[in-house]
Amino acid sequence: MLEIRNKDEYKDSHGKANVKHLIVAVLALQLFILIIRIISGLILKNSVLLLEGFHVFIDLSITSAVLITLRVIEGNYAKKFSYGLYKLDDLVSFMISIIVAFSAFDIAINSMAPENYSSIYSAWIQLSTLIPLAIAGILKINAGRLMGLGSLVEDGRHTYADVYEGLGVGVGLLLFSVLHQALFYYISIGIAVIAILITAYQIGKGSIVSLLDLPKDPSLSERVKDGILKDSGVEALKDLRLRWAGPVVFGEAIITVKPSLTIIEAHEIADRLERSIYEKFGEIRNISIHIEPSVRGTRKLLIPMDGNIISKKVSRARYFLIYNINDYSLLGNIENNVSSNFGKNFMEICKRMEITDVVCRDIGENTKAMLKGLGIRIWLSKSDNLEETLRNFKDNALELIN
Repeated sequence: MLEIRNKDEYKDSHGKANVKHLIVAVLALQLFILIIRIISGLILKNSVLLLEGFHVFIDLSITSAVLITLRVIEGNYAKKFSYGLYKLDDLVSFMISIIVAFSAFDIAINSMAPENYSSIYSAWIQLSTLIPLAIAGILKINAGRLMGLGSLVEDGRHTYADVYEGLGVGVGLLLFSVLHQALFYYISIGIAVIAILITAYQIGKGSIVSLLDLPKDPSLSERVKDGILKDSGVEALKDLRLRWAGPVVFGEAIITVKPSLTIIEAHEIADRLERSIYEKFGEIRNISIHIEPSVRGTRKLLIPMDGNIISKKVSRARYFLIYNINDYSLLGNIENNVSSNFGKNFMEICKRMEITDVVCRDIGENTKAMLKGLGIRIWLSKSDNLEETLRNFKDNALELIN
C-alpha cells in the first residue's frame, strides 16, 4: 500500500508582511472608533454612544482573540499534530457568533427606552464612525483570506454587522433628534438587530458543522470523487473521506489500480492525483492517497503453445495453457482453432478466462498494447521449453516488458 501526503503551504514573506500591515491597520481603526465614541458619549452624556463604544471594545477583544488563535494554529507546536490545531479556528468562530447574538439582544434591550437623545451631534458622531468601521471589516476579510483563517473572515463579517447596527442607531438618533418621534428610532434599531442576528447565525452555522465533523460543503466530496475517477490509471475509488478544520480540508482516499502496474507507475498515479486535487480544490490542505492493486480472485497465467514448445507468435499459437499462479495447477487447455481474426480471438479468451499474466517469446506492438489495456502483465521468456519457463516464472527470473 502506498501513501502520498503533504501539501506545501504557499505563504511567502511578502504575503505575511501584507497581512501584518492589514492587521495593524484594523487594530488602529478599531481603537480610533473606540476612543471617539467613548469620549463623545461622556461629553454629550449620551448612554447610546457609551454603549456603542463598549461594543467596539468587545470587537477589539474578539479581533485580539482571533489573532492569538492565528499565532497558535500557525506555530511550531501545532505542527506536532497530524491535523494541526485548525479546529481552534472553528471554536473561535463559534464564540464570535455567540457574542454577536448577545450583542444584538443587549442593544435591543438598552434601546427600548430612549432618553434625551435629541442632540444631533450624537447622530453625526455615530454615523461618521461607520466609514472607518466598514474599512476595518474589509481589511479583516482580506487578511483572513490571505492567511486562510476563517475566524478572521467571520470577524470581518461581524464588523459588517456592526456597520448595519451602527447605521440603524445613527439613523434612529438622527430621526429622533429632528422629528422627536421615537417610532423611527425603534424601527431603525429593530432592523439593525435583525441584521446582526442573521450574521450571528451565518457565522455560527459553519463553525458548529465543522466542530461536529460534518461536511461544510457536501458537494466537495462528489467533485473530488469525480476528479479521481477521471484519471485513466484509477480502476475504482474504494473510500473517500474529507474532514473540515477551520478554513482548510483534510482528506483520505483509497483507490485501486491495475495489478499490472509497477510500484513506480503507482507512485506516478498518486503524484498526479495529488497535484490535480491541490490545483482544483484550493481549500484542501492535505490529502493521503492509499493505493491498492485491484483484487482478482485468482491470478491466471496464459502460455501460448505450438506442440510441445512455447509459440513465438502469441495470438497465432495452436493452443493456450492456463495455470493458477497460486499453486501452478493447470486450469485449462484452449485450442486456437480460428482461421482469421487471431488477435480478436486471443483477446476474447483473455477476457473470458480473466487472465492476469501472459508469457511469450516475442510479441507485436498491437498485441502488447491491447494486453496492457486489459491490465495484463507480459513476461518475456528466452526459452521455448515449458518446464524451464514455468520454473523461471516461479523464481521471478523472467523479464517484465510492460
